[in-house]
Amino acid sequence: MHRRDPRLVFLLPMMITLVGGACTKTPAGPESKAAEGRKAYVINCASCHNMNPALDGSIGPAIAGSSRALIEARVLHQAYPPGYTPRRTTHLMRAMPWLAPTIDDLMAFLADTKQKQK
Repeated sequence: MHRRDPRLVFLLPMMITLVGGACTKTPAGPESKAAEGRKAYVINCASCHNMNPALDGSIGPAIAGSSRALIEARVLHQAYPPGYTPRRTTHLMRAMPWLAPTIDDLMAFLADTKQKQK
C-alpha cells in the first residue's frame, strides 16, 4: 500500500498560497502607485524631461515635485495653470489626454522622486 508523505500536508497549502498570490493583483498602495507612475513617465515623458525627473532634460525642465495643477494643465491641456511662469520658453510639449487615468500615479512618482532628492 502507498503511504503519503506527511510533509505534503504542510507543503501543499503553502504552495497553493504562493502560486495563488502571484496571480492576484495586490491593492494599490503608495509604492505601487509610484511604480505605475514611473512606467507612465518613462514611456511618455523621459525622452524630453530626463530619465530622472529631478534633473533637467534636453528639452523639458526637471519636474520632480511639480504641483498637481501644473501636471494636469500641461499633460491634459497643453496649458499652464493661471499665474504660472514657465521655466522655459519652448512650446514643444503636446497634450497627452490618454494619460488622464495615470495622473495620480504620475504625481506619486514625481513626489517620491522629489522626496528621495532631499
